[in-house]
Order: sequence, then structure tokens, then C-alpha cells
Amino acid sequence: MGSYGPQRTSKEFLIASLVNNILGQFGMMGRIGEAVREKSGLAYYASTALNAWQMAGTWEITAGVNPSNIEKTIEIIQKEISRFVSEPVSDQELADSKSNLIGLIPLSIESNAGVANAIIRIERYKLGLNYLREYPGMISGISKEQILQVSQKYFDPKHLVIISAGTCGFMWRNGGDIIEIERLENVSPEIRARFINRVYTESEKEICGNNYACFAGRFAA
Repeated sequence: MGSYGPQRTSKEFLIASLVNNILGQFGMMGRIGEAVREKSGLAYYASTALNAWQMAGTWEITAGVNPSNIEKTIEIIQKEISRFVSEPVSDQELADSKSNLIGLIPLSIESNAGVANAIIRIERYKLGLNYLREYPGMISGISKEQILQVSQKYFDPKHLVIISAGTCGFMWRNGGDIIEIERLENVSPEIRARFINRVYTESEKEICGNNYACFAGRFAA
């Protein structure tokens, strides 16, 4: 499940990163993991991911569920998103997630590979040589109001793209666009090409060709 997200150079990106951490990363995968996995026991895993590039970004919610539980899982996720976009996060959630993101920075540059990746990101997105030094202050300055505003901009629980990999056997009736990957051959060539180009790399497209079960397996992995 998901929607579009901010581009990496957007001023909203760091706010969105904090939203993502609270919603589906912190602790046992944030609010989504708590609702779907811990409380309901419906998923083997449940989390969110924010992907951002120079021109665009995606916001994804992923869960591994039994096909018989897919409708209930979608309902729970939509309910959590509805709650997230309608009321501010708690002071404790905000403080914990800020500390978590700030604390990850030293860990991310402990190795030579980590340092190289940080330099590449700074250069690619023109973040400035002081970016890592300024990062804690930028995260600390984010308010609950900014989090609510950004989440409302990018998340509409009734208009999410919903994709299933594997046997599904249901039709979602309460909003959202559904694409079952193994049935991509049944949609129009324009929609199929647009979806595959957005989700898969050139090497994956070359490997899978027109084998949509192959695409499904790579997405699920």
C-alpha cells in the first residue's frame, strides 16, 4: 500500500522521515507494526518505507499476511493512517523518534562504506558539507504541527495504491487502487508499463521479461 512522497531535496523530506519513523519504523515498526502485528496478530511483518529521489518519491506500507486476512489488514492500516492524519502525535512519540533518528547518524558512518554512502548522498542531492553536523538541529526543530501537516499532504486513507503479490482472491470495495501483480497482463499496456517502470530496475525488467509471476516474486522479496 502506498502513495507518492516528497523528493529528496524537498524541505518536507526530514519532516516526512520523522513521520515515517513514527508510523512504521520505530520500535517494533511503529504504529503500523503495533496495530497489525502486535495487537491483531495478522502479519509476519508490517512497516513503512520512505523512498526519495531527485524528482519524486514513494511512501510504502508493507505487510506479509495470510491471504484470508488481507481485507482486515487493509482496514486496520487505513484506520491507523486516518488517526495519524487527524490528530497530532504524542510528545513521547515525537521525542523518542527524534532521538532515534539522530542516534542513527553516528552508526551509519562507522564503516568506510557508510562514510562513502553519506558523501554520495550529500553530493548527489546538494545537501551541503555541513549537513551531518546540522542534521540533529534540523530534526530537533520539527514540530507536531509540521508532522500533521505533512502527513495530511501525502496520505489519504481512501486513495492509496494497493498491490498484492501472490494469491489474493478479493476485491477491495472501500477506496484505493488495487493491482495484483500476477495479473498485470490483464491491465492496459500503458498502466502496466508505467507501473513496472516505477517499481523495478532495468536489470529486473531484463531478467523477468514478460513473466509477471517473476515480477511478483521480486516484489514480495
